Amino acid sequence: AAKGAAKGAAVGVVDSALDGAAGATGAFPRVSRRRRPRVCTPPPIDGPRLIRVLFDCFGHQLLHDGLFNGDPHPGNILLLNDGRIGLIDWGQVKRLSQADRVRLARLLIALADRDEVLSAQLMAATGFATRSNDPWVLHKWAAYRFSRWTNDVVAELGGMVHFERLLGSIDPIAAEAQELVMPFRMAALLRGNALGLGDLTIDSARQWRPHAVALLKTLGEPLPPTVHGRRLPRAFEVPQQQISILDGSDQTAGG
Repeated sequence: AAKGAAKGAAVGVVDSALDGAAGATGAFPRVSRRRRPRVCTPPPIDGPRLIRVLFDCFGHQLLHDGLFNGDPHPGNILLLNDGRIGLIDWGQVKRLSQADRVRLARLLIALADRDEVLSAQLMAATGFATRSNDPWVLHKWAAYRFSRWTNDVVAELGGMVHFERLLGSIDPIAAEAQELVMPFRMAALLRGNALGLGDLTIDSARQWRPHAVALLKTLGEPLPPTVHGRRLPRAFEVPQQQISILDGSDQTAGG
């Protein structure tokens, strides 16, 4: 019964979120609405605009409504013949408390402003912890989960293929921020959609920064005191030998 009630509430949430996104960006981004035979290839899509609308919609759900669909994979996003977007499969709906939304909003702003020192501190404030709570490691996890997968985040840790395993071996995760697992999943799926549409530098923190600022201002909460571009030193060497073993390029491993 509770699940059914959450799904019912979610219908109103997505309606308001899509209305807000449409008002900000205009009609949803199917380039042509001409009817085509079913055997034709799909009509062209305005990828950048579609990405922006989706992030606006889900950012509204996450930060303003506190009730969001955590499963926006491509099969759950429909481009309708009349140019609208349809969102289906509301089986993974989650509520996020105001306190958790404030913590996440502050973290997103720090990540968007590239303040590694503050993002590490705010990642720890969510309840996430590693064995030694090394600030560089905390920032890396924050950026990977809630911001981007670009080379400045993942390259020195073996890229997307080896990032989680290698970072976990350096300073293992000791505690998860349980309430933010589903927001991380949603952010990751939306970034995956953007990658599929050709945006290789998509940054969910920067996409959601306006929503985060609006939430904090609405609640009368202070904005985090970010220092743009502030970097963290790395206190250890990333074991390149381990990367070689993981990707099979180490000729001395395994006999």
